Amino acid sequence: MMDKVDIVTKDIITSDSIQFKEATLDYDSNCSTGDMDYLLPKLAASLRKAKTIDMAVGFLMESGVKLLINDLKQVAQSGVRIRILTGNYLNITQPQALFLVKEALGDNDMIKRLRQKA
Repeated sequence: MMDKVDIVTKDIITSDSIQFKEATLDYDSNCSTGDMDYLLPKLAASLRKAKTIDMAVGFLMESGVKLLINDLKQVAQSGVRIRILTGNYLNITQPQALFLVKEALGDNDMIKRLRQKA
């Protein structure tokens, strides 16, 4: 077992010994890093290019669905299959959001409700 003296005398990494590499941001990547690299434009662009859409989200809120509703309508009208799996943990999913999604997907798609067993 290492004693306290061994830990203290180990080499300490200082900022002078770190070499930084210049990084470039790839805005065509699948990663959104925050700050000025927003997720919404990437998500909307991905929806428009998709051949099928399978989304799993913890909850749906009206404010979030409204941001994507036009893209969802456009994609649904072009015949792309859209499946969205959502939960209702702590009753966060808003019924208005579900109605908006149903409106965007039309009558061709089904919204299924799954109940958690007690």
